[in-house]
Amino acid sequence: METDSFWTLPRPPREGFDSVLSLWVRAGALFFEGFDFIFGVMLLVGVPASAVTLVAETAMQGWNSLLTIPLDIGLSSFFYAWLTGPIFYGVARRLSQGQWPRTLESLRWMAPRWLRLAGVLYVTSLAFTAGLLALVVPALYLLVKFSLADACALYEPERPAIQRSWELSRQSPVNIFLAIGPFLLASVLFTFGVDYDALLETPVLAFAVDWSRLLLLAAYPTVVTALLYGWMKGEEDNDAVSRMDV
Repeated sequence: METDSFWTLPRPPREGFDSVLSLWVRAGALFFEGFDFIFGVMLLVGVPASAVTLVAETAMQGWNSLLTIPLDIGLSSFFYAWLTGPIFYGVARRLSQGQWPRTLESLRWMAPRWLRLAGVLYVTSLAFTAGLLALVVPALYLLVKFSLADACALYEPERPAIQRSWELSRQSPVNIFLAIGPFLLASVLFTFGVDYDALLETPVLAFAVDWSRLLLLAAYPTVVTALLYGWMKGEEDNDAVSRMDV
């Protein structure tokens, strides 16, 4: 287990899981166990994120989508870095040291790292959106290949995050898709199923809906991704050992 330093942190143990379901169960147990920590991050980051998003969506009504899409992705990448980064840190601390950090400690830890993570999120989100607009299949492929980029940006900062995610995704692409895909589907259904124009007429309701979306479709999936990273890292190590034995 690596020790924490300026650019690194203890990585999630390389736990083996029998199935994606067991991964979700473990992530759910961690999510509820550390809910006070996660809720603190959601208050300090999720509240301003939802408020700014509400203002931005209102201001950009009627704008051309070629302009609004990159702006939306940039705004979400900025806040997602501050939201998911501390949770990645919290999960690693909990699994490696047995306790969750304080919320403010995780935000201070994230301060010198948010630009790196935000950049990775922006590039991968933009590429995924382009694939989604072109054809669905390329988007699903990129979903798997980029799925661990945010975790790699923090857990292995000495290596290019997107390239590292691409490498780790070779271990078990089906399990990666099954672990992450449902959250993407839920997010897409939420995006297209919710009438934001109607919600914007009631700002308080729009704020509550967006904050709840962040909690369920950003905070919990981040815990899943942290464990998924450890799983794929373990698979990679096992594969390397098997090749050496041969």
